[in-house]
Amino acid sequence: MLPLVRESRPAIPAARPSGGAQAAAVITVATPSQTSVTQTTIRERAEPASVLPLRRKKPESATEILPIESVEEPETPGEAPPTVEEAPELVLTTPPILASELLREQMEPSEPGKASLPRLTVALCAAGVLGASWAGGLDSLTYVSVALMVGLLTLALTPLSYLGHAVALFLAGVIASTLGIWQQSVHEVTPHAPLLGLSTVVLSASLLYRAYYRGAKLARVAVSIGVALLISWFILSGGHQSLVTLGEDWQSWGPAASHMTFALVALLALLAFMEASTRGGSHVWAYTLMALYAGHVLLLTTRALWPPLSTATPLPDSAFAAILGGVVGTLVAAMAMARLFVLRHRAGQSG
Repeated sequence: MLPLVRESRPAIPAARPSGGAQAAAVITVATPSQTSVTQTTIRERAEPASVLPLRRKKPESATEILPIESVEEPETPGEAPPTVEEAPELVLTTPPILASELLREQMEPSEPGKASLPRLTVALCAAGVLGASWAGGLDSLTYVSVALMVGLLTLALTPLSYLGHAVALFLAGVIASTLGIWQQSVHEVTPHAPLLGLSTVVLSASLLYRAYYRGAKLARVAVSIGVALLISWFILSGGHQSLVTLGEDWQSWGPAASHMTFALVALLALLAFMEASTRGGSHVWAYTLMALYAGHVLLLTTRALWPPLSTATPLPDSAFAAILGGVVGTLVAAMAMARLFVLRHRAGQSG
């Protein structure tokens, strides 16, 4: 006997013919996902077909719901499947920076020292105000010095143009420097103080100008003038004899050592006459000269405050505050004068 195949829908047994005729059983195999008969098997049996157990069929309304992603529309032959056109991506491109433009910016910067001047001015004025307020005492000269440094600080923080910052800081720095140099001369703190202050401002500004514009002829001329002024002060103040009269106290060898260093910086400043492809360390020598000037004046001022001999007259506290403000004004005036050189250079090019 053949094995029976179960079905999901009961089959109706065929009518049994009379006279022992053979009975035919129709077995229909249907799957839940199909709605029509897929296979019909007619088997002949020698005996009556047995009644198979009934199994309920799922109602036709209960169909399986497929997710949207799995439903695929039939494609029409010869027609390409539809595609989703993506929006073109916008790419913002900037023009490339040429090597010639970078070289031109290095050789001819548009606004050199724009950020360094206000920042250094703020730092110098903050330190000067603290020092003058602490050691200056309650005196009108101290108040004037502090007011000048506060004015420099205010101008540095004020949003002005490149020319406005240069002119304002240069004038205010010259006023503060003049007050300090006057006190140095009155109390005989620094020998030939006006010449030292002038040579420091001119040479430092010229070296910064040479660092900004490597090929400027005016920068080399200004550097030569500054070197001549500094060497003149060195000779007039007896710098070449300062090491001969050294003593055991620091009031003797400290200022003498800084005095001799000015000659070394003047010689190094001559590197500004190198070819235009290099700075020649001009910016380094400029800031070195400014730091040397501040250190030298403060050493002489400190020696005047605490003289080695008890019979010497010490320096008044108010004079120390004025000298400190003068040092700050000299350094600011030097950096601002470098900007004035830059503006003169640009005006000459445009004209």
